[in-house]
Amino acid sequence: KTSYITGDNAEDVGVSQFVAQFGTVVVKEVGPAPVSLAEVGKTYKFYMYQKNLDKNLYFAGGIANYGLSTTEDYKEAVDVTLEAVDGVDGAVRFYFMDGETKMYIELYKSGSYVNPQLVEATPTMYFTYDETAGTYVADIGGTNYYLGAYGTNAVIKPSKTSYITGDNAEDVGVSQFVARFATIEFVEDIISSIGEE
Repeated sequence: KTSYITGDNAEDVGVSQFVAQFGTVVVKEVGPAPVSLAEVGKTYKFYMYQKNLDKNLYFAGGIANYGLSTTEDYKEAVDVTLEAVDGVDGAVRFYFMDGETKMYIELYKSGSYVNPQLVEATPTMYFTYDETAGTYVADIGGTNYYLGAYGTNAVIKPSKTSYITGDNAEDVGVSQFVARFATIEFVEDIISSIGEE
């Protein structure tokens, strides 16, 4: 009865009486906000925008098809932290927590290929930020590698930095896709116009 929410009972609205109303809602849009240079000790999502698939792909904490597994859902992505390397200026390692276990992303050479693997033991390899490539790179066997994808690959793999530097710099975002650290940004807040027509 409206008598429960009018007159002396008007003060009960929102306390013991709750009125259904019409309203409009703008749903939150979520997207990655890449950081130009990730900070040691901070946690991020590791992701890439795969233009050929028109998808933001986030590192999901596993290995798939000789690369780091990905997911389109940022909620399923693991949090990756940068850890400083003692005695090597500017060097970092990447790790995430698998339950109580710290898992490092390690690159290793297998024949003529360089692949990623996930290890509990602290790797001897490390990453440094390359200003020219605009991302973190690792020296594996005398050649620098970045993490990303090419073509229509949906996993994050090591590739030579020569594919994204020099004359090939124009291929970044076209045929070469660089994985980057990002925070999750809520583009729009939920807006409710309750009570308005």
